[in-house]
Order: sequence, then structure tokens, then C-alpha cells
Amino acid sequence: MKLNILAFIFAVCVCLIFLVVIKFLADRFNLAKRKNEPSRLGGAAFVLAFLAVIFFLQFSRIIFLSAADYKAIVFGSLIIILIGLADDFKNLTSYSKLFFQICIGMLLAFTGIHTKIYFLPVWINILLTVFWIVAIINAFNLLDILDGLA
Repeated sequence: MKLNILAFIFAVCVCLIFLVVIKFLADRFNLAKRKNEPSRLGGAAFVLAFLAVIFFLQFSRIIFLSAADYKAIVFGSLIIILIGLADDFKNLTSYSKLFFQICIGMLLAFTGIHTKIYFLPVWINILLTVFWIVAIINAFNLLDILDGLA
């Protein structure tokens, strides 16, 4: 339980640091949409904080991921950052964003990172995983629309 609290505190601190740094860089290089609007790069701060926490937990041996799982999480996160940046600077269509989100979910599911509900067949677990990942990504997108933080 103490490790969970430590990981949570670390995640919050890292996320706040990344938000401040990215806000500073966005203001410095005029990357905001307009003068009084929030930065376009807030989502990148969340993904970078997530990756920093995964690195911390993996290298401190709090969690144990296989090399394939680790690569899939990092690669999927980098794709999310790139799609978010492309959407921030060039408005992507909802269908193209949904396509990439499904691809990220399938990448994770087919590398073995999927739900393991034992009374369900594997293919339903994979579908649930893809649905869950798409839902979480869109939840962060909704946060971004509402307050500009994500």
C-alpha cells in the first residue's frame, strides 16, 4: 500500500513539473492558440509524466514488465503524443483519431497487455481492452476540451 501511495505522489509531482515546464515553453515560443488560451501541449505533459512514472516503477522494481510489454507501452504512449500534437496543430478528423486510438489499443492487446477476465474468451478480453483504451484516451480529450489542462 505504501508503494502505491509513493507512486501516486511521484506521478502527481512529475505531472505538475511537466505542466509547468510545458506551459513555460508554450508561452516562450508562442505555442498557445491565442493570447489568453491555454497551451496546446498539456496532453504531452500527462503522457510524459505517465512514461516517467512507468520508468520509475520499472527501474525501482516496484512493477515488473517484460521487455515486450515495456516497449508496447512506450511506443503506444509516443504514438498518443504524436497524434495529440498533430491534432493540436492540424485539426485531425474524429475518424482518423479514432482509427489511431484503435490501433494503439490493438498494439497493446496483441502484445499481451489486455484484460484477463478468466471466464471470458480471449477475443472478448482483447475487445474490452481496445474499448477501454479508446475510452480512456477520449476521456482525457474531453478534459482537454473542458479546461485545457490535459
